[in-house]
Amino acid sequence: MTGRWRMGPGARSAPRAAAAAIAVVAGVAAMAIAVVAGVAAMAAETSAARTSGAETAGAPGTDGGSARIAAALGSEIAGALRAAARADAARLSVIGVAEAERRTFGAGRIAGYPVRGRVRAVPAKSLAALVGTLLDDGSYDFDTVIRCRNSTFVGARFQAAPQEHGQEREQELELALGQPCNQAVWAFRKRGGAAIERRGALLSPNAAAAVASALGVGRAGAGPRAP
Repeated sequence: MTGRWRMGPGARSAPRAAAAAIAVVAGVAAMAIAVVAGVAAMAAETSAARTSGAETAGAPGTDGGSARIAAALGSEIAGALRAAARADAARLSVIGVAEAERRTFGAGRIAGYPVRGRVRAVPAKSLAALVGTLLDDGSYDFDTVIRCRNSTFVGARFQAAPQEHGQEREQELELALGQPCNQAVWAFRKRGGAAIERRGALLSPNAAAAVASALGVGRAGAGPRAP
């Protein structure tokens, strides 16, 4: 319904009031746009922060690249894994995390977990598949955080090829895989050094099964179970 402005007392204030109302609406709209833009920027920063995190960044990769897991593990661990020319595997005993951390690189242990039974060399073909799986972004679930109890562990010690002077590279790298939770625990140190790095990652069920199969010492992983 349309009408005309009525001339008379107070008539001049109506256009001014309308103009003021329009200005208020415009101001509110501008504030809304600014808030939306700010929320979008915060979301982008949060996404970027999660992508750069060590263990909880982004969604599982699907392009077969290794940039994200290499960043999560760190350059030294990723480099030692790429350089691996041999791996020895074994079944491991289930113990508490605190003890495993305390006994990392202890005698008769892999990533702090006691070795059970015989240690066997991983065949070269299986080693290539193992390293490929472990360095594939698509093998990991970077988002999920679970509480889960492992019933078995398998593990491996990785060794690099000898250098020209006949000595092994000055680094030690070990991996323990807890099942059925599909939790990978990495332990690294420079040979003879005191500083130890431990990193964790969550493998997908298929990747955990592939790792267990390549190691050849334990059953393929199942899905996580509640603690």
